[in-house]
Amino acid sequence: MVRADRRGPRRRPLIAKAALASGAALLALIGVELVLQLYVRVIADDRNLLRSRTAVQAEASWTVYDKDLGWGNRPGVQLIDHFPTEPGDVRINAQGLRADRDFTPQPPEGRRRVLALGDSFTFGFDVGNGLDWPTRIEALEPQLEVLNLGVCAYGLDQIVLAYERAAARFEHDFVVLGFLNWDVNRATNDFTASGYSRPLFRVRRGRLALTNVPVPPPRPPGSARFGSLMLARYWRTMLVNREVHRFIDRPATSQSWKLGRLLLRRLKASAEAAGARLAVVDIPWFGHLETIDRPMLKFVPRLFTEEGIDYMDLHPLFRERIAHEQLYITPQGGHCSPAGYALIAAQALELIRRVPVQP
Repeated sequence: MVRADRRGPRRRPLIAKAALASGAALLALIGVELVLQLYVRVIADDRNLLRSRTAVQAEASWTVYDKDLGWGNRPGVQLIDHFPTEPGDVRINAQGLRADRDFTPQPPEGRRRVLALGDSFTFGFDVGNGLDWPTRIEALEPQLEVLNLGVCAYGLDQIVLAYERAAARFEHDFVVLGFLNWDVNRATNDFTASGYSRPLFRVRRGRLALTNVPVPPPRPPGSARFGSLMLARYWRTMLVNREVHRFIDRPATSQSWKLGRLLLRRLKASAEAAGARLAVVDIPWFGHLETIDRPMLKFVPRLFTEEGIDYMDLHPLFRERIAHEQLYITPQGGHCSPAGYALIAAQALELIRRVPVQP
C-alpha cells in the first residue's frame, strides 16, 4: 500500500504565503524608491542630495588622475593670481610638487631635507606659492630644504602611499605630517563627489590590505557612486553618518581610528626604513577651536603618544592667537590665512629642531 505524501499540500500554502509577502515587500520598496526619486528630482531639484557627505571636491585646475593614488598634482601647472593673496600664483613643478623649482635625488651639500606631507592645508590652499607652511620653513631655516608633498583632499591612506613613492625618489632626514583628524575619516571612503576614486585599505586580521588598485578612472563630477537607486544611496549615507558620529564622540570604537592607527604605524615604519624621523603637527579645523572637550580632541594626542610619534598639538596655540590674528582665510574659517600658515611653519620648525636625526 502506497502512503500519500502529506508534506506536499502543506508546503504549497506556505510557499504561496512567502511569495505573497516577498512580493508585497518588493512593491513597498519600489514605492519608497519612487517617492524618493520624485522628491530628489522634482521637489528638491537636487539629483545629488543623498550623496556621501564626506566626499570632498578635488581641485580640478591642477588635478590629474593617478592609477595608484587616485589623483595628484598635475606637473607643470602655472596659474597666475589664482588666489587673492600676494603672491597668489599656483605653480607645480615637473615632479608634481608645489614648488618653483625641481629637486635632485640628494639634498644640496650642507643642507638637510624635509618631506612635508598632508592634504590641502599642507599644499597651501587659498594662498600663493611661497606662503604655504613647508616653503616658509625654508625661509626661517636656510639649512633645511623642504619638499611640499601636500595634495588637496587627500586622506591619510593616500598621504602614506604618496610618501612611500617620494621616499624612493628623494633622500631625506625628516618627515613632517601636517595632520588633520578628518584625513583619517577620509581614508574609509573610496569615492569622492568630484568623481575621483581613491585606493582603499582594509583591516584584515589586524593588518592593512590595499584594495581598489589600480584606482578606477574618474567619473563626471557629481556621479552617483552607488548607482541611481536612492534607497542604496540613502542607506550608504546613513552608514557614513553613523561612522562620523563614532569618529567624533566615541573614537575608541571608530573603524576610522582603528584604520588610522595602522596607517600611522606604517608611515612611521616607512620613514625609519628610509633613515628619516617622523614628526607630526596637528593642525586645527576652525570649528574645533571652540570645543575643547570633544572626545576626539582628547583621543588624538594620546594616540600619537602610544605610537611613539613626535607630536605637537597646535590647537592650544591657535585658540590663544586667534583672538588677535586672522589665522584663517575668512573670519568664519576655511583654510589658513598667510598668518595661519606662518604659525604652522614656526611650530613645525621648532618640532624639527628638537627631533633627533635617525643614525
